[in-house]
Amino acid sequence: MNYYDTNYDGSINLEDDMDNDHYQVLLEYCDYNNDGTIDNCEVHQCIVDCENAWRDEYCPDYGHVYCDCPFWVATCDGAWNCDDIYTISVDILNYYDTDYDGDIDL
Repeated sequence: MNYYDTNYDGSINLEDDMDNDHYQVLLEYCDYNNDGTIDNCEVHQCIVDCENAWRDEYCPDYGHVYCDCPFWVATCDGAWNCDDIYTISVDILNYYDTDYDGDIDL
């Protein structure tokens, strides 16, 4: 991220000193919300997706890796962040997993 974020605004965008062709490739593969900017979590997800594509080709029996974005994510008022989602998920599992097997089932 730091390599491409030449103006240190926390994202990769047209204000960074990058050739347009390279920028367009990054947008095509890593701009998940299509806003023309690639933030820390989009870079992280793009790397996870590249790893999973590699696993699909070279070790398909081992499945995909799933990694939550370790970076702070900006949210608007009333929106949940990753910590909120984790807490809510744990609360729901604790409430509905009545046989304590880690699953919600009948």
